[in-house]
Amino acid sequence: MKKLSERHRRILIYRHHQAMKNRGKRNLFRSPTTVLFGDAVSVTLTTKSNREDAFGYRLTPPEVFCFEKNLSETIKFLDNFRKVILSRQRLRPRKRDRNKHHDKRWIGSFTDIAAINEITPSAALVLAAEYDRIKRKNLGVKGIIDGDKWSSSVSGMLVDIGFFEYLNTELPDTHMSDPPPLNTKMLQIITGNQSITEKIDKLNRGLEQLRNSVIKQPLRHAVFNGLTEAMDNCANHAYPRGHQFVYPVIPGCWWMSGSVTNSQDLEVIFFDQGATIPVTLPNSTNFEKIVQWFQHKFSIPLHKAHDGQRIQAAMAIGRSSDDTSGRGNGLATMKNLVDQAAEQSSLQILSRRGKYVYTKGRNERVESLDFSIGGTLIRWRLYL
Repeated sequence: MKKLSERHRRILIYRHHQAMKNRGKRNLFRSPTTVLFGDAVSVTLTTKSNREDAFGYRLTPPEVFCFEKNLSETIKFLDNFRKVILSRQRLRPRKRDRNKHHDKRWIGSFTDIAAINEITPSAALVLAAEYDRIKRKNLGVKGIIDGDKWSSSVSGMLVDIGFFEYLNTELPDTHMSDPPPLNTKMLQIITGNQSITEKIDKLNRGLEQLRNSVIKQPLRHAVFNGLTEAMDNCANHAYPRGHQFVYPVIPGCWWMSGSVTNSQDLEVIFFDQGATIPVTLPNSTNFEKIVQWFQHKFSIPLHKAHDGQRIQAAMAIGRSSDDTSGRGNGLATMKNLVDQAAEQSSLQILSRRGKYVYTKGRNERVESLDFSIGGTLIRWRLYL
């Protein structure tokens, strides 16, 4: 084999370094771990002040955008959404796409909400939180894309929870949604940070919006305590100082929504984009007790546990030995809320790649997921 000359060797090294530098950009189109874009598509972009033709690369969410019926595909889409939309790399159009759509505005990648035929409050809340992060971090909220093609039931749900606030626009009058069912009352998204005064004020306001004769005072008090514990856990654990987040976050921020029906059904949802329960568990002041409990429960060391099992350990022991609040284990308080409601009431926690479900009168269930939900989602389904 012919020996490489010094000049040829340096050329190969230079090409290798250039390839490494450009790998991230190529991966937006070629890597199997992220989204494979097809050709750019033409869309109609509507903002508060304008309506214009545009083009970009489509991110297609699942038709059923739901954590109950279609969990795997929904969190897979959200994982891809974050990789593309929150990437610090600037996405440019391919030359052939730029030439084809030369007379239209380039908007990069966008979520094709018109592809969604069914959406639930919890999934809508997580999607709204992602758009809120994009808006606050100035990452390019574009407005409504192809709004006249959206499902009326989907746009109705998004109107009810206040989603359009995060798009810097309102749903056009020409495509107003069907009115919500008369027996359902939705809580518009409430968001807050670590301020104790602010969170109590917003929580009271939220519960007032959901007030209904079917919610008796003892359960109303339990809901207040459960949500207060969720906020405390967010403030004390979700955004640890010095933690290296993969994507930009809004420190201390949480989002809450819910609904109540005349058919004795109350749903309350709480979400944060923090470091997640499985990640912050080793920082717990009760970590030694958690390790011992886990070894006894599963007969494997904690570091080999999947995220669902880690959530279960946190629920059993708690993440803090400080019970000066008078409420003890905050995560257990969330579970106790279910026990005060009727049979079949449930608590579901999705945190990183773990799923935990507790249904009144049944054993706990845990599951490992293929993708991260991007934070911690707590969902109570209470039958009154």
